[in-house]
Amino acid sequence: MGLGVLGAYLGANAAAAHVFIHPPRREIGAMPQAMERVSLTGPLGQALPTWAALPADGKPVFLLIHGYGGAPGEWAGLAEALITKGGGAVAPAMRGQTESPVPGVAFGLGESREAVRAAEWIKGQRPSSPIVIVGLSMGGAAAWLAAKDRPELFHAVATEGSFAEFDEGLQDYLAHAAPGGRVLMAPLPGIGRLISGIDPASISPREAASAWQGRPALVIHSRQDRLFPFRHGEALARASGAEFWALEKTEHAKGMRDFGEEYSERIWALSQPAKAP
Repeated sequence: MGLGVLGAYLGANAAAAHVFIHPPRREIGAMPQAMERVSLTGPLGQALPTWAALPADGKPVFLLIHGYGGAPGEWAGLAEALITKGGGAVAPAMRGQTESPVPGVAFGLGESREAVRAAEWIKGQRPSSPIVIVGLSMGGAAAWLAAKDRPELFHAVATEGSFAEFDEGLQDYLAHAAPGGRVLMAPLPGIGRLISGIDPASISPREAASAWQGRPALVIHSRQDRLFPFRHGEALARASGAEFWALEKTEHAKGMRDFGEEYSERIWALSQPAKAP
């Protein structure tokens, strides 16, 4: 490979890595009428744009963490259902996305710290309310990491479509992005590490989930997930000891869309006291 061709190849991977860390921003979405906008302080001292509806103290609050390319608006239906059942819902705009002032994503690591800040705020407002953290895709990784770092803040964890290990999930992502993506974009992980300062091997939701053994949890994963294949969900369920809901005939992180009522019932059930045997 000539130097010019090599330079162009590496330049293309560098550009792709930059976009990967700074994805196009979606609109934040339509906020449910029962919720209001609040501005929390994030772990970097930045504003953390958030939608919130808090119930009476002691009633459960569901902390909803969207994924890569997501937005608080995708939680609208689930949030409304949980609020109707008597709970509360809090949905922050994750770093590097929608209205967040932070320039780039952090693949679950930085997002977990934002989730912890949101949970701390909830506890400050409703100290007796159990918090169920719910995460989609990369937001699921953030949920597991947050629960490991600050287990005293959370009552239960629910994740859908999360990767079990970021380095493994990144390879799956590249394979999904383009034919031969793992080979064509082989330099992207290393370049991304240089740009972001984040080592993919350091982000392990599976390890974090193993610290949650014996506590309420639900892992949701589609058998047809082509982004993060089914083995990721299986690994998280084994590590955490969580109930495992294997979805059929749906896409990556689309359980809310395709299993609306059952989905909200299962999430709600995590907040309730365990039934005696």
